[in-house]
Amino acid sequence: MNLSAATVHDPELMDAVTTAVSVSGLPPKSVELEITESAVMFDPEGALRSLRSLVEYGVRISLDDFGTGYSSLSYLQRLPVTAVKIDKSFVEPLLSDDTAKAIVHAVVDLAHSLRLSVIAEGVDSAAVMEQLTALGCDALQGFYVASPMSQAAWSNGWRPTQGQRPGRRARPAATGAVEAVGELSGGGLI
Repeated sequence: MNLSAATVHDPELMDAVTTAVSVSGLPPKSVELEITESAVMFDPEGALRSLRSLVEYGVRISLDDFGTGYSSLSYLQRLPVTAVKIDKSFVEPLLSDDTAKAIVHAVVDLAHSLRLSVIAEGVDSAAVMEQLTALGCDALQGFYVASPMSQAAWSNGWRPTQGQRPGRRARPAATGAVEAVGELSGGGLI
């Protein structure tokens, strides 16, 4: 679930998340909130306090679109993130651009050195999936893995699409907790 800059700084964020998790019946560790580096630019210390509270509650935080925008390695040092998401702008040209491949490889190595998971966005083919797997990505997102889906579709039993192999930790784009939080906050979190 993506958190906007306004949502990261919303004093009611923690209440909205705890209520949504309770309503969904999922354990907090099943919920992953995504922030972008730009979401913390307005008030880094306030964002840090909010994010630490969420992590203490048990939800996971990932740094979305890593490597784009206001990229700073200091965010990896200061923010309580558990994962980085490699932006699709690095994933899409992976098979034809050695520079993109080198960047993805470096991000994977850096993240793993910091004990962070790596999620690659924009996986649209078996060849890209295989390359990302070989580079060490922990999870994959994209239309080759699964299309975005509603809570009802997720609840009815998500099944891998096309070439996803059993045991691959790719995650589809929506879960019941995502929609529950969106509904509780008037849709501001999605």
